[in-house]
Amino acid sequence: MREGYPFTSLTLSLLVVGRVLAGRIQEDAAYLNWFDGRGEGYTEEVFLPSQHDQEEGVVLHWFIDKADSTIRLAVAAKARGWVGFGLAEAGGMPGADIVYFSLADGKLIDSYATEYSPPIVDECQDWVLLNATTSGGVIVWEAERSLDTGDMQDRIFFDDSALQVAASR
Repeated sequence: MREGYPFTSLTLSLLVVGRVLAGRIQEDAAYLNWFDGRGEGYTEEVFLPSQHDQEEGVVLHWFIDKADSTIRLAVAAKARGWVGFGLAEAGGMPGADIVYFSLADGKLIDSYATEYSPPIVDECQDWVLLNATTSGGVIVWEAERSLDTGDMQDRIFFDDSALQVAASR
């Protein structure tokens, strides 16, 4: 699975997993409180609407630290149980590099998928949970990992922020 992904332009298909609940996340008080306290450290942001309702969805924030060769990611959604993020070349689950936060145990799980089935837990947990907050049905988690972990079950992320490409799903 070692193919590389350009990250900052989000040119590849995104896989956002979880049980997204109704409501515009950017207007939610819990999200705004998180953003006011911690959101300024991120240089990029995108709202990914739900396929079922353009008013619902997930907000992604990220920052690539070129000096440390790391990516810091924040994922925010009105959700129950868990919220995750994955990248796959063709969209969907097969071939996706996935990370998700489980509300039940407060853990961040590095995983991947080879087919449309529950993600497989990665043998090497390369993502580090930096912060997680839940309030009023909103889950926001922040994590960091190396752009290239050296792990065969992870994708390599490349910083292509100099390119100007529209986000896609």
